[in-house]
Formats: sequence, structure tokens, C-alpha cells
Amino acid sequence: MKRNNISLWYFIASGLLLILLFIIQLKYPEILELETKWLIIALVPLLVGIILKGLVRKVKGFGIELEISPSSKPIGDNEKEEKLEDVYRDLKKLPADYYYINHTSFLRQQKQDEFKKRTKLNRPHYDIRVIIDSYYNCALSRIKYVKYYLHKNYPEPIQLRSNSKNKFCLKEIAWGEYVIVAKVYMKDISKPIILERYITLWDSGPRLD
Repeated sequence: MKRNNISLWYFIASGLLLILLFIIQLKYPEILELETKWLIIALVPLLVGIILKGLVRKVKGFGIELEISPSSKPIGDNEKEEKLEDVYRDLKKLPADYYYINHTSFLRQQKQDEFKKRTKLNRPHYDIRVIIDSYYNCALSRIKYVKYYLHKNYPEPIQLRSNSKNKFCLKEIAWGEYVIVAKVYMKDISKPIILERYITLWDSGPRLD
């Protein structure tokens, strides 16, 4: 069922519930003492319908702020589809998928002795490549720099990258899987965007475009 149909049912359900409560209050006041809380309950489906329909993107009440900003990327089989138009260019609030971390890894047998000598660890060592990417045109040009937080066992666990042409690529070696964190500092937004990714180690990982 499409989202518009779902939201329509929420409107209908809310309206019927309000009418039912009103009739009961008029004809049988002794059965139901209509209070404000019942009206609020009746309005819940209506509010949900409005949110699903996209008319309201932020609901604030009871000390809780809910902001709805889902991904707008079309899902399909074509991985080479064009970048989306950056409609968020002049906005301070971005969708969840505006930036994301991507990575790959691979094992070079001819480099194992060199890597093991460097780390003094007798285990397989993988090359890893980590980048920041986006579905949106010109989104990477808004980034000032990226601060990567690697595992604490690295000699340099915090590293900065500022080259947008290679998508802020981080080249390192890894001898175990861990979660990498990236703080993305933008030119026009003061607070950084925090991204995370689990670094899976493959003998021959996917190619990064």
C-alpha cells in the first residue's frame, strides 16, 4: 500500500474516532466524561497521517523532539545511476544519508613480511581504503576536512584528510576488524557530522568508485 493511501486511512480513523466520542458525550454523558486526554488520543492518528504525508517534518511535545528526514535515494538495480540534485544545499538540516562512509580492503601476500615487521604482530595484514561519499551533487565540496578515529592500537589513531578530489581517502593497514568513526567538518555548518562504519577485512574487497 502506498504511503498516501496509508495516511488517508489515518485521517479517516481519526475523524471517525472524534465523531464517535462526540456522539457518546451528547447522548450518554454518564458513560464517558470527555476529557482533554481523549481528544489528544483521537488526534494521534491524524498527526501520524500528516507526518507520513510529508506535511510536517518535525513534531515537538512532551519534551521530545522528533525530526523525520528519511533517505530520498531511489532504490534499484542500477548502481551507476546519476547523483541526486542537492536540494539540501542551503539547509542546515541534512538527511541521514547525505554523507556516508565506504571502504574496501585487500590482502597483499608480498607485503606481509614488511607489515609484520612494522607492527611486530604475526597475523595477516590488510590494506584498507576508507572514503567519504554522497548521493548528492557537490555535497563533497561542502566539506572542509574529515577527522578519522581509528582503533586505539594504531600509532596514529586520529588522522585528518582534506582532499575532496579523492573523497578524503584514508589509506592504512589493518590486522583486525573494528569500527571506524569519522567526524565530517563542513564549511557552512558549525557542528561536525559523525559517521561510523564497521571495517570488514576481505582478501579482495569491492572496488571503490
